[in-house]
Amino acid sequence: MTAVHYRTQKVGEVELFYREAGPADAPVLLLLHGFPTASHMFRDLIPELADRYRVIAPDLPGFGQTRAPDRGEFTYSFDKLAEVIEGFVDALGLERFALYIFDYGAPTGLRMAIRHPERITAIISQNGNAYEEGFSDQWGAWQAYWRDPSEANREACRDSLSPETIRDWQYGTGADPELLSPDGQELDIAYMARPGAEEVQLDLILDYRSNVALYPRFQAYFREHQPPFLAVWGRHDPAFVPAGALAYKRDLPGAEIHLLDTGHFALETHHREIAQHIRDFLGRVLPERAGSPGAPLRLPADIDFAALMGANLERVFGEHDPARRIEAIRELYAPDAILHEPDRSVHGHEAISQAVTELLGHLPRDFVFTPVRPALGHNGVGRLQWTAGPPDGPVAVTGLDVAHIEHGVIKALHVFLDPQGA
Repeated sequence: MTAVHYRTQKVGEVELFYREAGPADAPVLLLLHGFPTASHMFRDLIPELADRYRVIAPDLPGFGQTRAPDRGEFTYSFDKLAEVIEGFVDALGLERFALYIFDYGAPTGLRMAIRHPERITAIISQNGNAYEEGFSDQWGAWQAYWRDPSEANREACRDSLSPETIRDWQYGTGADPELLSPDGQELDIAYMARPGAEEVQLDLILDYRSNVALYPRFQAYFREHQPPFLAVWGRHDPAFVPAGALAYKRDLPGAEIHLLDTGHFALETHHREIAQHIRDFLGRVLPERAGSPGAPLRLPADIDFAALMGANLERVFGEHDPARRIEAIRELYAPDAILHEPDRSVHGHEAISQAVTELLGHLPRDFVFTPVRPALGHNGVGRLQWTAGPPDGPVAVTGLDVAHIEHGVIKALHVFLDPQGA
């Protein structure tokens, strides 16, 4: 199992605590927690994803193990949270990443997305709201405070911070009590009992109105940039109802929505199911977004990408002599090539040669390999979907080749295999 590392990063006057696991060169997934918790909410999810992704989960200022100045010396607002996380991302050199947004993590992460849409490869929302339809009827005290920030209305919100509310309402509503560990809720209760913690949270409760004001801008970002989007949503959440998940499809028609039979803190009871949805989703959408964004590549007129890739496939899969097949694979795959299969990734010529040879060893000699949909992407990224199977069907293998091309020459190639019937 991949080790989880516990680190800190200085961002201005904030010492940000974060968890990190996974290969340094893997696609990045940035996990942003919510109220009143911290990155410990991802303690079960991170190991489920770290074999394929570089998973990073910081504690926001005012939460968990992150150290930030006291109220009066530091503004506890969502703009400030986003500013600190942007500084964190820059300090770690994260140029592009997928966002996992939950609760307070949603308006924090989406602020980053509207400012730097080119950085976002995909968005996963777990009860992370961006639509007014997502609010339940339990927001009365908070909304009254937004309209009139009086001391009386501030005090009325303090009940939201009590141990009983955290334990019974936030964690307990809609969750199977036999699957709900006490560890997470008790740690959150302990965090809330620290000196000054309640006043920081009451400041953020008041500033939550700024998030609602930004919903139209978040939605405009969705419409314009169409980031790949997955919702894994606890349907019994007492704060953010399923209508908030379904509303994303209004601006993101391709959004994938999964409503789970649990509550607000869905990871406490359904982390394996959520992890599988994420693996399936990112496995499909990140290859389509390989490379950095930019102007469309202008290939030389005499380059026929589909024919080039088809010829490569024909040579590799049509060669049954083991030595010649390995040589063909070596010529096809660039030095930094990666072969991805549903349950593993392999790197380098020798490992790829062995993996492809193993796969082909299970397939009859008369299989036909058919290019399905060639496409040119951005900044030298080309793609070819293909299938393999007997001449009269059915399809036994599907593949997606993602090639990085410079001046019509394949410089690197990532191949995603799904042996459906092998």
